[in-house]
Amino acid sequence: MDCFDNAPPNVMLALGPPEQRQQKPSSNTATTITTARAACITSSSSNSSSKSSAPFCTNSNHPLLVASSNGSDEQQKTRWTCHKKVLAEHSPYFAAMFDGEFSENGASIVFLPPGVFSAIGLDGVLHYMYTSELMLNVNGSLNKAHTIVQQLQDMYSAADYLGMIQFRQTVSEHLTEYAHQWTCYCGECRDVVTQLFPYSYARAVHCDDELMAIIAEKTLTVLTQEPDKALHTFWTSHGLAEMLTLSQPDVGPYLKQQIIGRISRFNAIETLHACFVANKTFERHEQREQRQRQKSMIITASTTTTTTTTSGEESYEQLKNTVAGALSRSTDIIAHFFDFYCSQYPTLLSCIDGITYSFDFLEFLLQRTLKDNMKPHNAPIMYQGIVRDLMCRHAVQHCAQVKTILTDARRQVLRYIVDNIELVTKSGAFDRLDKNVLAKLAEDTMLHPKAFTLSSAAGAGATHQHHHQHYHYHQFRRPSAASATLKPTSTAEFRGSSVASSHTPSPSEDTGNLRKFLTWLTFVTKISTKRHKHHHQRQQQHQQQKQFIATKKTKLAVASSTNTGAATDSTIHPSNGAADTTAPNNGGSNNNDGSSSAIAKAIIRGMRSPVGKRKILLVRRPLTSP
Repeated sequence: MDCFDNAPPNVMLALGPPEQRQQKPSSNTATTITTARAACITSSSSNSSSKSSAPFCTNSNHPLLVASSNGSDEQQKTRWTCHKKVLAEHSPYFAAMFDGEFSENGASIVFLPPGVFSAIGLDGVLHYMYTSELMLNVNGSLNKAHTIVQQLQDMYSAADYLGMIQFRQTVSEHLTEYAHQWTCYCGECRDVVTQLFPYSYARAVHCDDELMAIIAEKTLTVLTQEPDKALHTFWTSHGLAEMLTLSQPDVGPYLKQQIIGRISRFNAIETLHACFVANKTFERHEQREQRQRQKSMIITASTTTTTTTTSGEESYEQLKNTVAGALSRSTDIIAHFFDFYCSQYPTLLSCIDGITYSFDFLEFLLQRTLKDNMKPHNAPIMYQGIVRDLMCRHAVQHCAQVKTILTDARRQVLRYIVDNIELVTKSGAFDRLDKNVLAKLAEDTMLHPKAFTLSSAAGAGATHQHHHQHYHYHQFRRPSAASATLKPTSTAEFRGSSVASSHTPSPSEDTGNLRKFLTWLTFVTKISTKRHKHHHQRQQQHQQQKQFIATKKTKLAVASSTNTGAATDSTIHPSNGAADTTAPNNGGSNNNDGSSSAIAKAIIRGMRSPVGKRKILLVRRPLTSP
């Protein structure tokens, strides 16, 4: 713009209401333009050797800066002296105004709508027209990111109104750069995104702005794409709370639906940790608000302070509702895939080892999951994951805090299973447990392992199986005080169905009857096992006795054949030397046969006798005829 170094400005831009545009410039305005032209000519003649980049300057002491008419000490720009050719060259709006048949063509002052233009925005646009550079002023600003984004938004609105397409593109690129390319979740990005979303969303919806539609989509993505990172950064910030309060009523529910829909089994634990951190942040915010409220009540009882505090609390309600919805969704997914997290997902296992997250979060995870999402169909699976996969880790044995947390969780699951044993057995959840886990569960609940299998089969089987079990129970049970309280009931009455005619037992009575039945079933199983074992032992003893008798018969048959001759000789020649004259000679064979049969009968009689020694004595001392 060297061609305009020596040219005096010929038009003045001013911010004012629309009715001021038809007013003629006053003598003070004409004097101001004349003074500015003279100052510009003087400056160019005195500094001919060193040319300025542009006659437009942002210094507050420059003669082109006109102070506001309110008489305040602080100077702020309300009017800018410019060149019509520069404005027409960069802006189609000014080109049509100055080149066409409009009233502003010959006017020395042009009023711009203050609702579209701000002093900072118009100042930045004019600086870019003369220097082709973007000017950002953050001097004395406490929040640098907020100030920069506000200036860029003002410049973009002014450039869009003036039709400066290239400058709009430059501003949008700078906005993307300050948002760290929409991939960061730091504190600066938190302020930039929460400030930029309502502006870009409004321009995309109401103005059909394509560039702002892209930025609105990027901000929506970074707000909802990764719940594990966005919940404890964006969804706890005061900027987002104010944005949701000032935006349309459907924006908050839409964002909540989007961020909850992005929670899956692969980021549920991380999202739950983000909710855990967010709740801590909300607690600190509530404590801070409470301290401020108490302090304000001590100092003054002003209604203004109370109203501000109440509105601040209301602004966080949408954030809390979104975090609560994400927490509920996360615990639901964790409960549904609890076995997967306990055995395969490394985040929970490293949390048990104290690597990823704190033990406080581990306790929070287990308590919220078991309290909110433990159902009859997943309670045994939760017990299996805690006992088999978590409590058996090496770190648990050396950390008392983790061991206490897991023990409390196991006790809570056991209490739920015992209190809802009928619903759990009906769901068939016991059939999915390992045998070792089922034995451990039976030990903890003091029930037989087969009771769970029978109960699940009864809960899922046909009705005649229930009648068969009840008939077997009432036919073979032992009469006792405990069993006398159980009356023969039908399946519908035992299950607590509405079909029962006389009396429908309450859940506590039904559970007590089921416990008594399982106790009786365990007793009958033990008795039948003992009887079977005793019967088997008796069969073995009887078989051994038969084998022993057969062996003895064989040996005694051989011995009787050899001892027949000796018995005859002893009859003819007795031991005292006297001859036996009573027995005839021709009857010797009959006596021998009678003695042999008597010996055999005595041997058989001795073997049947319980006294074992008698069998030997009968063989050694055979009976003789009288």
